[in-house]
Amino acid sequence: LLPAKSGAFKRWAEGVAAYARSLRLLREIDYWRSVEAVAVLSLPGALCSESSGEGEVDRVADARDQELQLSPEETATLLAVARAADPPYRVSDLLLAALAQALHALSGCEQTPIMLEGHGREPIVEGVEVSRTVGWFTTVFPFILNATATQTRDAVRQAVREELARVPQRGIGYGILRYLTPPALRQGHGFDRNPRISFNYLGEYGFDPGQLGMQAESDIAPYRSSDRALLLYDLAFNAIVEGGRLHLYVAYASGRFADATIRTLLDSLRTFLL
Repeated sequence: LLPAKSGAFKRWAEGVAAYARSLRLLREIDYWRSVEAVAVLSLPGALCSESSGEGEVDRVADARDQELQLSPEETATLLAVARAADPPYRVSDLLLAALAQALHALSGCEQTPIMLEGHGREPIVEGVEVSRTVGWFTTVFPFILNATATQTRDAVRQAVREELARVPQRGIGYGILRYLTPPALRQGHGFDRNPRISFNYLGEYGFDPGQLGMQAESDIAPYRSSDRALLLYDLAFNAIVEGGRLHLYVAYASGRFADATIRTLLDSLRTFLL
C-alpha cells in the first residue's frame, strides 16, 4: 500500500506567504545580516569575489564542466568515515570542508562565500507535510566557507558542521525574506548576497538505473537551458552518490578559469576529502 498523500503544493505556498510575515521568520534577520557582513577579500580568478567582473558577461554557451569521481572503495571509505564520527557527519559536511580547503589552497582566501542549495522541504508550515509532494522546493542561501593554512582536516570538518548547524531552518528563510517578505518588514536589509560559487549535494542513490531498464544519465547537469542564458555562477558544484560511487561535477565559466586550474582544484579537493 502507498503511504497517505502529503500536503498540496497550493496549500504549502499559501502557508509560506503567511510565514513570510511571521515573527518566527523575522527573528532570522540578525543571523543573515551577520552572514552578509563578512568582509571577503577579492583576489584574481574571482574565487573570493562576489562580483563576476566589471562589464563581463558569461553565458551558458561559455560553460564547461569537469568531474571528480571516487572509486566504489573510496566512496565506501568516505561514507564510513561520516557514519563513524560522533555525532555522525553528513556527507555534505565532508564535501564542503574539502571544498573550503581546496579553494583556500588555490586562491589563498580564508573566507569564501558560496550559495548552498537544499531540498527546501522544511517543516515551516504547520499542518502541511510535503516530503512526498510533487514540486520544486529548492532553497538557495549564502554560506561562508572558512579555512586557514594551519587548520587540520578534522578541524575544518568540525567547523563546517557547527556553522551549518547555526543556519536557521536549513536556509529556507533567506529566499523567503528576499522575495516574499514586504520590504517594510526587512529592517532595511536587502538580502542581495550573490556569491559566484554554488554547491549542491543531492544525496545517496542506492539503485542501479540499468536494473529498471532506464538509461543511466545524470540529472544534475548544472545548465539545462538556452545557450544564451546568463550564467548564475562562475563555479557550480553538484555532487551525488550513485551506483556506489561519489560523483562531483563542476561547471565553470571558461572565460574565467583555465581547464588546468579547475583540474588542479578538483585534484586538491580529492586530497582533502580522502
